Amino acid sequence: MMAIYLVRHAPAQVSGVCYGQSDVPVAPPASEAAKTVLASIDALAPGATLPFTSIVTSPTTRTRTLAEALARALEGIPLRVEPRLRELDFGSWEGRTWADLEKDEGPALSAWMRAWQEARVPGGEGAPDLVRRVREVWGELSESGESYLLVTHAGPIRVLRSLTQSRTLSDVWAERVEHLTVERLRESS
Repeated sequence: MMAIYLVRHAPAQVSGVCYGQSDVPVAPPASEAAKTVLASIDALAPGATLPFTSIVTSPTTRTRTLAEALARALEGIPLRVEPRLRELDFGSWEGRTWADLEKDEGPALSAWMRAWQEARVPGGEGAPDLVRRVREVWGELSESGESYLLVTHAGPIRVLRSLTQSRTLSDVWAERVEHLTVERLRESS
């Protein structure tokens, strides 16, 4: 039976910065973060065999290094990098502080904040783009019948919650996505 498990990368060590697809430092380091994730997996099914057969990760450093550390620790678990699991592309806003964006791009930022479900970030993506690529990955993984651990970001995790639980993106967007905590994706019946 197919199952999908999700884990978000370690906390970013930047504050007040727009960093969707940008590489930013995280802490704890990947080897320590992997131990936290492994404990979270064990808590889901204490003493049971591993609930997934491979790891699929976003290519950003903050996710890929965690996935690589998990694959090393789990010896023999295949790892695949999947670019469609990246966070939303904030285009020309990437790496800039939200304060600077408000000062320099105030009207565009306000317009995007009001219509984030449809609007596209200048030079980047909109929520429909994120939903499309995550939906593609979900469809492919579902068809395989295998079980996976996805190492990704808050945006794709929220999209997956929306797709599998018959909820709108608005319903799930404000939900918290914990770092380094594994959750099993549950489909609505």
